[in-house]
Amino acid sequence: MLPVRTLLLFVCLGFTLNAICQQTDSIIQTQPTDTLRANKFQHRINLVREGIKATNKKYAEKYQSGKLVIQQNRVLEEMKKVNQQAKNFIKERLDTPLIKKDIDHVQQSLEITKDGVFSNVGTSQTQRNLTVTETILSKLLNLMSKHKISVDNYANQLTAFRNKIDSLSTDSSLYEVPGDSIHFVQYVKHISVLAKEMSPIDSAIDKSLTAIQDLQLKVDVEVLELKGLIEDVGVYRKDLSLLTFKREFGNIWSPVLYSRPISEIVYHSFAKEKLTLQFYTGDSIGRIVVLLLLIGIVTIFLRTLKQKIITGDNEEGLHNGHLVIKFPFLSACIIVISLFQFFFLDPPFIFSFCLWMISLVCLIFIFKNYISGYWMKFWIVLIVLFILASADNFLLQASRAERWIMLGLSLTGIVYCINILLKGKFHELKEKRIVYFIVFVILLEIASALFNIYGRYNFSKTLLIMGYIGVVIAIMFLWVVRLINETLYLSSKVYTTPDKKMLYLNFDKVGKKVPAFFYVLLVVGWFILIAKNFYAYKQIVAPFNDFLNADRTLGDYTFSIYGLFIFLLIMFCAMVLSRIVSFFASDTETTDQQKKGASLGSWLLLIRILIISLGLFLAIAATGLPIDKITIVIGALGVGIGLGLQGLVNNLVSGLIIAFEKPVNVGDIVELNGQIGIMKSIGFRSSIITLFDGSSVVIPNGDILSHHVINWTMSKNKKRLIIPVGVSYGSDLEKVHAILATTMDNDDRILKYPEPIVLARGFNESAVDFELRFWVKHIKDSFALTSDIISRIDLAFKKEGIVIPFPQRDVHFRSPGNTE
Repeated sequence: MLPVRTLLLFVCLGFTLNAICQQTDSIIQTQPTDTLRANKFQHRINLVREGIKATNKKYAEKYQSGKLVIQQNRVLEEMKKVNQQAKNFIKERLDTPLIKKDIDHVQQSLEITKDGVFSNVGTSQTQRNLTVTETILSKLLNLMSKHKISVDNYANQLTAFRNKIDSLSTDSSLYEVPGDSIHFVQYVKHISVLAKEMSPIDSAIDKSLTAIQDLQLKVDVEVLELKGLIEDVGVYRKDLSLLTFKREFGNIWSPVLYSRPISEIVYHSFAKEKLTLQFYTGDSIGRIVVLLLLIGIVTIFLRTLKQKIITGDNEEGLHNGHLVIKFPFLSACIIVISLFQFFFLDPPFIFSFCLWMISLVCLIFIFKNYISGYWMKFWIVLIVLFILASADNFLLQASRAERWIMLGLSLTGIVYCINILLKGKFHELKEKRIVYFIVFVILLEIASALFNIYGRYNFSKTLLIMGYIGVVIAIMFLWVVRLINETLYLSSKVYTTPDKKMLYLNFDKVGKKVPAFFYVLLVVGWFILIAKNFYAYKQIVAPFNDFLNADRTLGDYTFSIYGLFIFLLIMFCAMVLSRIVSFFASDTETTDQQKKGASLGSWLLLIRILIISLGLFLAIAATGLPIDKITIVIGALGVGIGLGLQGLVNNLVSGLIIAFEKPVNVGDIVELNGQIGIMKSIGFRSSIITLFDGSSVVIPNGDILSHHVINWTMSKNKKRLIIPVGVSYGSDLEKVHAILATTMDNDDRILKYPEPIVLARGFNESAVDFELRFWVKHIKDSFALTSDIISRIDLAFKKEGIVIPFPQRDVHFRSPGNTE
């Protein structure tokens, strides 16, 4: 663009030239003979015009050169920026050594995992081997899939940097040379510096891309192989499940068609089980930590319970015969492990075996010197048979030697359990239901032996381990219920009043026995633990899971039944937890010593609102509901609230105001409409006041704030009483005053400060009126104290001969004729 001054000069020049041209034309017309002079003048005009054109061209070239420099600088700056970003990205680096190490680990693990399924197969597959193999392959696939995502992202980012740099390098403005020599020199210097900066990064990008593409190829190969192997194992398992009751091998006495040393089977089985345990433990480290914390918390609780029983009054002998007091840590381990094991999702058998063994060993120490020696021996033998059956279950490939071992274990269990039934001694049993599970073991082991003899190996092995697992878990669950019952019973005896250390829980409301539905849950859990040994269980559960997780579309929103179930479950748990918090809070009918604990109830409403709010947000987050659409629904509800739910909202808001401002607290003594009672609870919409006559009054929260509610607790439960007393005329008023003052001074329920006073109020028609004014320590004592004071005054007046007159009048009748 031309400078403003130059533009103005050209305009003036244009006007001047125009005037000169007009003058020249007139000269030529008027003086045609003077040709030479006119040509010279025209030549000068042409020179001026050419000068103007040259100047214009010069400034145009200068303008284009400026635009070129700006574009070149922009491109070069962008290249610098991309170069710096690529440099920082390459510095972060992908952890390729770890990925390569994991690839080597996957390859080594595959060599172990394929054994017995894809190599050294033998004459038939086994369900246990296929189950363990599928578990390991799934874990390896998860590992490689994570690495694949990270490698692909890294490669894509590098490729993006490469493409960005190449795109900027092909910009046409970089290949146009500035006409100005100064700009040209600066441009060459700029290009030289940038080339030096970008050269190493450019090489590093190419080198990293080559390396990451090689690594990407290796990861992709492993992922594809693992997916293929998992599909093959799934087909094998499905085919094998169809042959559950069909012969897989010959009879146990028939010739062996395929032989493999038992030592090799043990070695590879141990290696596979070890891999399974490592993978699952690594994935479940958070749950394991929670399990240990819960064991610690329950242990501390039981130890605290034990300490209170030892140091307290043991009139009922609570410390005798209760196992949770004698073995707090062992009891905590059994209770927590037995219940928390259901939070471990689809654990491998070896992991469950470790949990079960901890509980079983704890039970051994608890049973010592508690149950009879005969049944202690039975428990030890049962555990030994369980361990041997589990060890056999760890063998993942069938062999003739293992079949004989299985037969021996089955026959041993049958003979021993039948001998137990024949000998009796059931009167020594602490848990009589154990007899049913002894019969259960006998039936399953008989079936296992028969199927084993006639070549149904997989089904026989399932029945073998299921029999011993079923009996030990059943006995363990029976004792879990017993230990929980003892804990609840002792807690209800020791914590008769809410305690701060126990978060003011009221164990009287819990009861002394486990609720009946708890037994139902344990029975269902027992069936699940037993059924998991069958592949049919997975076949039944898998379609159900697919049905729940299938995506469904409703308009623009995609959802699943599982997501809706999770939403409802979280909300239900939040509501239940809210009610539990309210239910387990201390009862409001508390004494002065319990009042501190009862004050926790004033926070119940806020705690419940917090729980429900968190539950709502967690439910929305878990299901992935769109927040914008939820906002629209809430807005529509707001309109409805404004139109028709004003009273409900008023009570809800009033409840929040009561919770924050605390004009009344749970446990306060209040007076409403002349009725005195105790604030029992503060709910979302209404509150409950328990009157002294035993009735409960439900009051909307809005009425508590709008009516004149008297809160006696805010004045520390003190109350001033006024008792009027009348004495007959002629009584010794000083003696009356002294008797009344002495009566108040001799009662400890009357406060000494403010000082009680006796006032002579005036002369009535039939008596001289006195008033007793005094303060009581607690409003609850006012009724009984008033009664006692009146009784004592009456007794003292009778003793001193002072009369309390009743209302009387003298009536005089006057006859009409009588003027007197």
